Amino acid sequence: MVAVAGPAEALRLRDRGAVFDAIVSDIEMPGMDGFAFARAVREGGPWAALPIVALSGRGDTAALGLARESGFTDFVTKHDREALVASLRTCLALPVAA
Repeated sequence: MVAVAGPAEALRLRDRGAVFDAIVSDIEMPGMDGFAFARAVREGGPWAALPIVALSGRGDTAALGLARESGFTDFVTKHDREALVASLRTCLALPVAA
């Protein structure tokens, strides 16, 4: 597991060739929100097909819809550890395109 301070740092890791099995990203972050981050990841490159789980304090359907439109694989509310673990299990069981 690797934690970074924000989306710009995560994208720098991608550009340096870091390899991961999945991404868990907050929605509300300074500089670039999680929706923009997911769109940037999905634009192309080595992470484009990785599962991305949105982690948010918002649990409303509007946020869920925007997360899906932005390219998130799943959406989990903060503080629901069991849901996050279940989501990661499901996401990591899915085949990822090369």
